[in-house]
Amino acid sequence: MSYVVLASVGGALAILVAVMLLRRPTRTVAPTRPPAADLAFRRGWQAAGNPPPDVTREVSWLWSAYHLEHPPAPPTELFVTWSYAGLAGGLPVYVADVSVAMEGTDLSRYPGGGLVVTQLPAPHGGPVRVIRRPSGLLPVGAWRSGVPAFDDWFRVDAPAPGTAPHLLDRPIAGAMAARGDWNFSIHHNRLICLLTAPFTAPRQIESTVDTVATLAGMLPRPMHRR
Repeated sequence: MSYVVLASVGGALAILVAVMLLRRPTRTVAPTRPPAADLAFRRGWQAAGNPPPDVTREVSWLWSAYHLEHPPAPPTELFVTWSYAGLAGGLPVYVADVSVAMEGTDLSRYPGGGLVVTQLPAPHGGPVRVIRRPSGLLPVGAWRSGVPAFDDWFRVDAPAPGTAPHLLDRPIAGAMAARGDWNFSIHHNRLICLLTAPFTAPRQIESTVDTVATLAGMLPRPMHRR
């Protein structure tokens, strides 16, 4: 008889515990706040989606050239963690954190990158790509800016003759050499800046956006060919 009573009590306790668990409020995990959220609010930027296809291709090229030391092998896909669009220095700007995926390739050990894309007042042709690289000798025949800090840490990919010396004058090369954590592409009417790692803090985002906007304003006028 005692066993029956104990079993009844144990069953009642189990039911009581189950009811209490069901009544316990469910904890919801708040979504991660983008590090640029406060900056976007102050500057009136709006949440944005993916960048245009031509920007996506250039970003994939820059990312692959820096991390893998070769152009991307298709198919390549760009993932946007967060993004905002607005104005910086009077020019349209797109700011985001992105990562790259390649079919059949494990890229898990490589970081994504912070991205700033500024629309230029006029198209410059291109692309002219500036890739951060380890210090060492430039390949024979590589274009040199004449700015030692730039030539020591960056290489330039510019298929169209004459575009690199026209666009990357000494002030531009010197400004790009001031930091060692970014890559650039001047492509048509856009200046694209891809960091070597994702953004980490609002101050870093603001500094990068303002510097890229300043660089966009420093670019020489487009080179017109006859």
